[in-house]
Amino acid sequence: MLSLRITMLAALVAAVSASSLQAQSRLRQLPSGRNQERITAQAAQSERNQRSTRFGSGTITPTGPSTTAKPDLTVLSLSKVGDGLRLLVGNVGNAVSQGTEVRIEINRRSDGARINGRTAQLGSLQVNQTQVFRFRGLELENVRVLAAVDPFARIGEKNEWNNTRRMLLGESAPALPDLDVGRISVTQRGFMIRVSNNGTRTANSPQLRVRVTRRTDGATIRGITLQLPSIAAGRSTTATVEAALLTGVTVVASADPANLIRESQERNNSRAANFGR
Repeated sequence: MLSLRITMLAALVAAVSASSLQAQSRLRQLPSGRNQERITAQAAQSERNQRSTRFGSGTITPTGPSTTAKPDLTVLSLSKVGDGLRLLVGNVGNAVSQGTEVRIEINRRSDGARINGRTAQLGSLQVNQTQVFRFRGLELENVRVLAAVDPFARIGEKNEWNNTRRMLLGESAPALPDLDVGRISVTQRGFMIRVSNNGTRTANSPQLRVRVTRRTDGATIRGITLQLPSIAAGRSTTATVEAALLTGVTVVASADPANLIRESQERNNSRAANFGR
């Protein structure tokens, strides 16, 4: 009887030991508290990376430079005109863009509260084609304005980070002109440049400097400074420059190159365009 009891006790001890080893093995397979925190943080960061940088919807996945032909929609300019906003959108990529939309959001600067939002449809744009949008009847004192093209990232583009433009508007802003160099197009004998005044005051006799250079070696083909007529607020004018070479060149046009005119915005006074290979 004593021998039987000893045998049963030994079997019980072995079973308890095996059960303990199995429990330790399972615990080792589970992530520790710190590991679990790291996993949770990584998942949260991954989710943040997938969010849109525009209006909180859609997905933007950053990639390196692409050699494939893709459109590239961008907000070229955003300006206040009277009681509204003027938005210039263009396709600066190397492929036609599909139809999408443009949107503006207006928020109060003091507390960030949303005051207004407008959406407009944008049709298909050819390469280097632009389109102007005007949003009127807006409250634009002491506000923050955000404008975006393709706000929900539905179109795959060469550059997904130039689709927005922001502007701060204060109270009782002074009436100032805003010279904006728009589209540069080729003619039979030279180039035509469109200059607009998107401000709230006349731009008196602005100058326009135009330089045409050969793309192969950077040599200057034509350099000239023109005296333009005065441009009233909300109006535009065109200037034509003749050149001996019309292909394989870069044209750079700058309005008010010497900064003689005080403007509400100085970042849209120049534009460059390439023609031919």
